Amino acid sequence: MHLATDCRYGYLQGKLLNPVGYPTDKSIWTDTFGGTMGRMFKREAGNWVLYRDLPNVMEVDFHFREEETLGAYWMNMEDVERRTIEALKRAREEGKQYVLFTHGHSTSRIGMTTARSQVRKVMRGKAATPYIVRSESIQHYSVFVAAIKPKKQ
Repeated sequence: MHLATDCRYGYLQGKLLNPVGYPTDKSIWTDTFGGTMGRMFKREAGNWVLYRDLPNVMEVDFHFREEETLGAYWMNMEDVERRTIEALKRAREEGKQYVLFTHGHSTSRIGMTTARSQVRKVMRGKAATPYIVRSESIQHYSVFVAAIKPKKQ
């Protein structure tokens, strides 16, 4: 899925979206306001479930069930960071093109981080550099799609 934007129009798989960039039903749309200069990732919104249709995608779910938690909240957030890096490594080893991290849309607040902020922190950091193509990765408000660098032969 390659998306492009300019200052007035959004495109989805080569098809023009409406001129003001409002989403249409069951579509993924780009943030067309403000351009893309200086952005590390593509920014998109809409129905995140459509990312499951990307070719060769691996999904990592950070909606913890009680039996998956490590106890203290901060321990769970450290685990998100560790699992994110491990997923990137595994995806590259297995020849995946994308990793879809489902982290929810809640935002951090004073004294509390979220899985969303931990995933985004990893994607901006040095640990992810060997594994992802940032310019092809997608930051969505409730998921993150990491485009994986091909494994060198």
